[in-house]
Amino acid sequence: MAKALLFLKAGVATAELEAELRASFKENFSVLDPPLLNNVTVRLMRSPEFDPLYNTESPHVHPDLVIEVLTAPGLVFSAVEEALVNSLDVAGIDCEQSLALLMHQRVYLPHAPQPVNFHYLMLRREDLSPADYCDYYSHYHCRFGIHCPGIEGYSQNYIDQTGSQQLCRTLAMAYREVTSISEMNTPSLEVFFGSPAMMELAEPTTMDEQRFVDREQSVMFTSEVFFELGDMATIHQAIYPQHYDD
Repeated sequence: MAKALLFLKAGVATAELEAELRASFKENFSVLDPPLLNNVTVRLMRSPEFDPLYNTESPHVHPDLVIEVLTAPGLVFSAVEEALVNSLDVAGIDCEQSLALLMHQRVYLPHAPQPVNFHYLMLRREDLSPADYCDYYSHYHCRFGIHCPGIEGYSQNYIDQTGSQQLCRTLAMAYREVTSISEMNTPSLEVFFGSPAMMELAEPTTMDEQRFVDREQSVMFTSEVFFELGDMATIHQAIYPQHYDD
């Protein structure tokens, strides 16, 4: 599935930017043709006041808002790019501190929409080839996400570097290289951190990441959904019917 994630820094009060974006996305996506509109979802997310996962020493700026645009399989992202660009034509975004990334999503644990999302922006170690990085990440490291307690969904997102650079230029945003994004979905932070098994998994997960990830240049964010367009649950159920009850 084609997907865009935008990590936005507000140049105005965050609540003001939220209202601007909510209205702008409703206006620009509602005019899409029904066959197209029925195959795309948009989610607007806000960062919590205190993000327990964010590393303050990371080179990445902590976003105030995260936007996800996801298309159904078979639909190229260019079909909705104009609507996305028009939706972001608002005055309250600090473009110099914001980041836009295009990617392809691989879902390991299909899930119904969840209110809390975890994004881990990962950079490949320089001594590994892109092919070796992707092979280890997709075939071996994935087991930590699949078996992570307290989550409902787990995906890996593989960044389209050329497409991301072009999108950043179009939006006048600064580009920072990211190799992949691990994504987990959970009902709440309390559920996510509430399992004793989570602490047991932390050390082996970190040790395994050191095999292929430049951890000092990588960063984790959490965010909470406050606005949605489109029916993500229906799209997921159509793609993965075997994982849903009749």
